Amino acid sequence: MAFFDALSWHYFYHIFSYSVLSFIGYIFYLAGRSFIRMFLAYLLSILFSYTYGLYAAVNKTAEKILIPILDILQSVPILGFFPVVILLLISLFNNSIVGLELAAIFLIFTSQSWNMAFGVYQSILSIPEDIDNACKSFGITGWKKFRSVLVPSTIPSFVSNSMVSWSAGWYFLMASEIITVSANKNYYLPGLGSAMFIASSTGNIALLLSTLSMLVFIIILMEFLVWKPMIKWSNNFKYDIASSGDNAPLNKIETWERDIIRLITKIVKHISDYLKFDIPTHKFQRIKSIIKTFSLSILLLFMGVILYYFVKWFIAFIFTPIPPIAYSIPIATLFSLGRLVIAYLISLIWTIPLGYYIGKRLRGADTLETASQLLAAIPATALYPIILLLLLKYINLEGVTIFLVTTGMEWYILFNVIAGVRAIPSDIDEAMKSYGIKGWLYWKKVVLPAIFPYLVTGSITAFGGGWNALIVSEYLIYGNNTYYVMGIGYLIDVASNTGNDSLMFLSLMGMVLAVVLINRLFWKRLYRIGIKKFKIEY
Repeated sequence: MAFFDALSWHYFYHIFSYSVLSFIGYIFYLAGRSFIRMFLAYLLSILFSYTYGLYAAVNKTAEKILIPILDILQSVPILGFFPVVILLLISLFNNSIVGLELAAIFLIFTSQSWNMAFGVYQSILSIPEDIDNACKSFGITGWKKFRSVLVPSTIPSFVSNSMVSWSAGWYFLMASEIITVSANKNYYLPGLGSAMFIASSTGNIALLLSTLSMLVFIIILMEFLVWKPMIKWSNNFKYDIASSGDNAPLNKIETWERDIIRLITKIVKHISDYLKFDIPTHKFQRIKSIIKTFSLSILLLFMGVILYYFVKWFIAFIFTPIPPIAYSIPIATLFSLGRLVIAYLISLIWTIPLGYYIGKRLRGADTLETASQLLAAIPATALYPIILLLLLKYINLEGVTIFLVTTGMEWYILFNVIAGVRAIPSDIDEAMKSYGIKGWLYWKKVVLPAIFPYLVTGSITAFGGGWNALIVSEYLIYGNNTYYVMGIGYLIDVASNTGNDSLMFLSLMGMVLAVVLINRLFWKRLYRIGIKKFKIEY
């Protein structure tokens, strides 16, 4: 089957648009294609996050290499992510639709996996020392420790970050279903993302509203049928001495939620029973060695691709005169970093109290959580021009840019704060109530320390989302007008539009350098503080 280009895609649309019924069927078809890509990318993200995050958490030598790499990868703009890999996948399958589908799944994977890997990493580092000591005392090591201690400890953070990953996948769906190979070559895959782009570009309001409505419908359906029951199920893995508080008895949960929770528990139990067979130590070590070799091979492959792309750009850089605009990269990076910090502080102001409110399941929390899922998942990149025109009436272009960057950062923080609040042991909450500790003292002694590790994880991934958002917020074209502010995102856009490989190389290197420095000087230290000082201990 040949690739769908823009013309054939429109032809494909008209075939299915002769009647209302066929149009509705067509929208469901698009939704099904997009959902399958999302689901396959999510499964790949689970495999990656547990392999990568677990290895980084248990191996101190690997941690020094893997975590900085992960921080850089999550900050590289998805709009230009691994073009060499995309070309490889397309050519590997002889220009068939399979290669394009794999490329789309890979791009969605890059938007889902990084925060999940950080969540697994942070959860394992946050395991109380008493539990580690108990494992050593009872000789629980290897496979048994992995199955009974390590994986359960990651479940609350994993569920919360899965919600963020799904939202991020929808957020970047448009970029994932429109594969850019060169300046004049784009491929369009049938799906909600590409449909929204074409509808927006051609002024097809019916198609735009229909695809947005379908996306909203899927998000709400996922929230009630998957995420709400999963969150309640994940409460079973909190560090509680006594079962109470958020661990609500099943008879206090709605019937449909109880049935889904029991189904999830039954599925997990079957998987757990299947995996409970005893693996001899020598066989476990062999399996561990195979997984380690496989994971290292995948990592080396990725690094090889990055190195290839780096060398290609570096060669182009050597033989190409440095463009005058490239000398503004340092100051542009500082401008962009300033916008990120302001957007981050704005995000903190409202996400921490709202995350606490939702995490504690106060009145209306479920509605707020569903609304947050909905807003986080709507592809705001498609609405940026409209947001720009609306906000320019009230604030200047710099303020609009910061607002747009905030939309790419805030949700990572919010959902991690929710996970941190829900991870507070119920017995600690009850002890605080017994001693009459509330208000600011309760926040100071319980809430802020409990959410701190989750907040660091959310902040790291938020900055990654922010670097991505800079690419589409510092340089906007709407109609015949171009709006831009000086920043590293603006320079990357200029390099992409003009095909200036030298400027692209220098701009991305400037961004990578900023990410590495922030990671080494700031986030790494905060991680250590969070793990050592705010780890839950009994």
